[in-house]
Amino acid sequence: MAAIFAFILASVASAQGFADGSIVKAFVRPGGSNDVESTSNTVAGATGTLLVEKQGDTQRFVVQAKKIPLPAEGLAVFLGSSPAATNGAFFVNVLSGAGTNNQWNLVLEAKNGPPPFLGVDDVNELPGKFVFIVDQSTNVFLSTMITPLVPKPGKLSYHARSKLTPPNPAPSPKATGVIRVKYNGNKGASVLEIRGRNLAAGNSYCVIYTALPEPTDLSCDGGDNLTHGKGSVQHDTGKGEDLPFGVDYGVTTVADLAGLNVFVIDAFGAIHLTGTIPGPPK
Repeated sequence: MAAIFAFILASVASAQGFADGSIVKAFVRPGGSNDVESTSNTVAGATGTLLVEKQGDTQRFVVQAKKIPLPAEGLAVFLGSSPAATNGAFFVNVLSGAGTNNQWNLVLEAKNGPPPFLGVDDVNELPGKFVFIVDQSTNVFLSTMITPLVPKPGKLSYHARSKLTPPNPAPSPKATGVIRVKYNGNKGASVLEIRGRNLAAGNSYCVIYTALPEPTDLSCDGGDNLTHGKGSVQHDTGKGEDLPFGVDYGVTTVADLAGLNVFVIDAFGAIHLTGTIPGPPK
């Protein structure tokens, strides 16, 4: 995980100049599950997007969130250099809400300079910063990390898939599976889906992600029992679901996970399927 974070920070550090561009990031809720379940782990809850933009002499910082019930004290945006909102993050401004569907908004815009309250001379200085939506007690509802602005975020969009195959020898000889990834650059939203079928029925399974050729930890606390040997797990940041490793480690899109090895294991630590997360087309 540390290696992934270091790679992301290195990419941020290499961003050049104060050029025009923008980036859209999906906000995600704290926490998440990597278990293979009989259904997707999608749940109703808070979602949102962050737009950071510089076009000509205009710079914008726009936060939109929804499905956050009205707290007694209201909601605010915090900005910091650490993935923990309580570790040096500072107050930016309050959000305006809560309208239809419990929507919240903050629009900061300025000409010939950066928007107020951000503590930078240009929005191009924001990549690597973490953005939090919090209540008065600094309880985090949503968070994301800003990545470098690009001329056309939509061109970052892609979708890909790769196979999951059983090892040799195979605990589930007829098992098959697929890894599906999708990124929408205009919405900043990623989908990672792991599907398996023809697994040994009546067992529970977990998914392990690692940069190593083999996992070093084969512990699995299990998901739902797959009575028919078929199941899936899905992470959709457009629905507020965090990706594996998550924002805390600088993972904000499925492209950050490209090349990681995937292992589907049972509660006894046996590997039933293996594969690799595909990246954007070259």
